[in-house]
Amino acid sequence: QNSSIAHIRDSIIGGNSGDAVRTETSAKANVDNSMLSGNLNGANNVGGTMNLTNATIMNNGSGVLGTIVTFGNNTVRDNAAGNTLPASVGQQ
Repeated sequence: QNSSIAHIRDSIIGGNSGDAVRTETSAKANVDNSMLSGNLNGANNVGGTMNLTNATIMNNGSGVLGTIVTFGNNTVRDNAAGNTLPASVGQQ
């Protein structure tokens, strides 16, 4: 839903034929201490805001798509594509 905010914590999202987590037009998702595995795409930001902390994103068609905010403590690997997160923002 556009303009909505989702908080995902201590979760496993897997086995989806689409995105594990997707944000669109002004929506926001905060993903904390969760695993996104075995999906078409792990984290997909299409015009919203997505924040990742302590996330594990593995074994997806693409790990990350779009602009993702990371706090530098995520694991993204073993996806068919999209295994790179942008530079992290500082933690306090």
